[in-house]
This record gives sequence, structure tokens and C-alpha cells, in this order.
Amino acid sequence: MKYCSKCGNEIKPGQKVCTKCGTPVEINQNNQHAAPTPAPAPRQPMDKKTKSLIIGAIAALVLLFGIYKLIQSQYDSMSVANKISDAVKNKDAGKLSTLVTCGDEEIGKSEAKAFIDYLYANDEARTFMENIKTSTASMKQTGYPITSVSDEDGDEVLKVAQDGKALGLFQKYAFNIPSHEVSVSANEISKLTYKLNGKEKTAHLKSDESVKLGSLPLGNYTIPATKEIEGKKFKGNLIIDMGTGLTAKEDFEYTYLHISLEGTYALDDSDYKIFINGKETTTGEDSYTVGPFEIGKEVEVQAKGTADDKEFESTKEKVTIKKTEDTMPQEVTVTFDEALISKYKEENYEKQAKKEEEQSERRSISLTSDEFIDGYTRAIHIDEFQDIKVGMTKDEVEDLLGDDSEYIDSNKENMKAYGNMGIEYDDKDKVKRILIVPDSYEDWDLDNIEEFFGPPKYTTKNEDGDTVYYIDGTRGNKFVLVIVMENSDTIKYLTQKAEEDSDPWIK
Repeated sequence: MKYCSKCGNEIKPGQKVCTKCGTPVEINQNNQHAAPTPAPAPRQPMDKKTKSLIIGAIAALVLLFGIYKLIQSQYDSMSVANKISDAVKNKDAGKLSTLVTCGDEEIGKSEAKAFIDYLYANDEARTFMENIKTSTASMKQTGYPITSVSDEDGDEVLKVAQDGKALGLFQKYAFNIPSHEVSVSANEISKLTYKLNGKEKTAHLKSDESVKLGSLPLGNYTIPATKEIEGKKFKGNLIIDMGTGLTAKEDFEYTYLHISLEGTYALDDSDYKIFINGKETTTGEDSYTVGPFEIGKEVEVQAKGTADDKEFESTKEKVTIKKTEDTMPQEVTVTFDEALISKYKEENYEKQAKKEEEQSERRSISLTSDEFIDGYTRAIHIDEFQDIKVGMTKDEVEDLLGDDSEYIDSNKENMKAYGNMGIEYDDKDKVKRILIVPDSYEDWDLDNIEEFFGPPKYTTKNEDGDTVYYIDGTRGNKFVLVIVMENSDTIKYLTQKAEEDSDPWIK
């Protein structure tokens, strides 16, 4: 039995064509002895589930390939380099902060902005955008694992290096900004409070000493800070321009005043006092610099000086505190009345000369003069002599006698000689006894003493071992002269003592 090769219909003997499909059958009858070939079974149509699975598999492959290419592009060094270049070009600190690091740390938007500011401030932005592409392309082409991006001076501004693999498939790269240690050179003793890398820090500053603030990624920064000086707090900024150096510049809301003095020729050569708003203030070691003062504040400035112990005042100047360049002090000038001061000094010169003459007269005493014999030995001067009185203060004494003095007895600091006038002070520096001190070159042996003052009524030794003569120069006057000897022919001092019933010569 034969079948149609096309549709499988049975072919009866003698048929030349298939009665079902019309296919000629001669071609199937070349070999009447060949075994009959069975017709293939008709194809069954594909169901919907199979079609969905095939379409899903193809879509998944396409998606996976797309994801692969996307991830590959994200880690591609040239792709990242181009993104960094675009971020710098567009000054997009937020975008740049997601693409670069500093050391092992991510950087924030503020650090990224500082880096961009640095590039533009130093005319390095265009060079950087070109160099990051060429350096990265060269690294990719050569297969070298690391490269540097440099500025026009050859200094490194960015380092690119292989940084492991992501998902075990994709080569990662780190684009690393270098960090630098920043310091500040203080203008005065102060306490500085600021934030660095998100952390609040404090630095104690000393004048003209450099203090490290910390490390920062390459960039130009304006860091808000507070500075405390002598209990006063001032707000401001630390300005860091790494293009010019690694020392921060201080920019705070205060200024010092430098006081210039005019009309001081006739004043004493001494330190002048500076007054701010009526109160005396301290000045700098080498100049009349005062402060600091808050910007915008108004102050009144005055100086005072002396001439012949009299104080004189300068003009008063009202000053509004202003910002100055490079933290230089603001200049203020006050003026003294030189004519008034000169007139006072001329008048005071005559007055002082007269005073010194009177002091000299009080200090100069000759024990052999009639003036002394009559004025001192014949009248009571226990509590007063030459205007000096018991109970006076040391300052009052030296106003009358002058302050040039020496010790009467080196072992007794409370006994001082002002010329021939001697004073014994009590423990409150008040006059306890008035003494007469002869010149050391005068010869006063016992014969001379008896000749001028009479013979001693009584002779003894005091607690210091000195010989002491008690002489009654004039009888019945209720006092005696007390002469204390330095040695046999030198009087240490002479004084008066009231006679008392307990005195050993009284009977």
C-alpha cells in the first residue's frame, strides 16, 4: 500500500495523482520494490505558555545584559573621570562628593565645594578637567594600576588607583583627593573653637606660635569659628587658601586700637596711661595698643601723663571700631596741651627749688653752732624739731627732708639719717623719735662733749653695747640730752629725753 508523500492519503494502484491533495505520485514509484516511507505526522500548533516562557527568557537575557553594561559603565574609570570633569565644569559639589574620596573616607559637599573653589581660584580648573581624562585614559590603555592628576606646576591634585572589584566582576577605581595639615599662627593668647570634618574642636593659642588645626582635603575653605580673648567672644572665620599656603588666616569681628600721643615733649619720660570710656586699660608690651573691640562699637579714648608729679589729660577722641586690613590695629591720635604743661613746669621749677632749699636747711645741722645750742639744747624738742613731729608718716617726713637717706645703724633698718636729721620709725613707718646725727668726720671725744654740752650726769651702756651719756645742759628744764657714741670720739646720734623720777641720777 502506498501513501501520498505530502498529505499521507492512501494511493491506490494505478493512481497518478493524490485524490486528496493532487500531488503527482510518479516520483514516488521509481522503485516499485522499495519499502514504503511513512508520511510525517502533522505539526501541532505551539501553546501560549511555551511562547510566554521563551519570550520571558529572551527578555531576561536582554535585561541582564543591559544591567551588566550599566554596572560596567558605572565602574569604568573613563566614565567616572568624565563625570568628575563635568562636576568640576558645572561646579556641582554634590555630584563631585559622590565620586571622590580623601584617604579612606568619603568627603562631604562642603569639602567638594572647597576643592572646586581651589581649582577655580588658582586657574587650574580647565587643566584639571583635561588632565583627569588624559591620565585616566593612559592608565586604562597601559593597564597600570595607578596614576596621578597634576596641576600646571606638577603638584598632585588627584590620585586614581585600582580599588578591588565589585561583585567579583567589575574593576573599581578610587579617585582620591590628597589631604594637607593646616595650622594657624596666633596673634594673641586666645581660645579658638571651630568645626573640622564635622567635629567640634578647640585650640589654645599663644602669640606668634603656630598651632595645628587638623588635616583637610585639598581645597579653599572658610571655616566658621569663635575666638575668646580675655573673656570676650568674637565670631568670625578661618580662611584657608591652599594655593598660597597651609596657614589659616584669621577673619574675626574685632580690631585693636593703636594710640598715638602728641604734645608729650614737656611730660616726664615715663609710661602713659590709656583710658577707654573712662577706665584705665592695659596696653601692649611694646606700644600703646589696646583691645580687642567689636567691629562697629563706639569708644572714647584718652591718655594721661605726668610732669613734675602732676597728672595731665589729653584730648578725648570718640572712635567707631572698623575692620582693618591684615588685622592691623586701627590708628587713633590724642593730643596733650604742651603749652599748659610747659607753663606748669616753669612755675613748679621755682617752687621745687625753694622746697629743696628748705629741705637742705632742715637737714643741715651743726652741733657747734649758736643756732643749734640755743635752739635745741635749751628747749624741749622731744616731740618736734625742724618741722618734724612725732607721729608723722614717712612720706610726710620725706616731703620736708627729701628722700635721700642712709642708715644710722646698719643693724636697725628703722633708723634713718636725712643729712643731720635722724628719724627712728615705728613698725607702722611713723616717727617714733627725732634724732640729731653729726657728720661722721667730726671729732667728738668726751672733752669736746663736755665743752659744748656740759659733763654727763650719768654714763651707761645700751643694749647694743654703745656708750650713752646723759647730760643736763640747762638745769631745771625737765629733760636731758642723750648722746649715743659710735666709738670714743664719734657720736652716733643725739636726742632728748624727758626726766623721770625713776632715772638713776635722780635722788
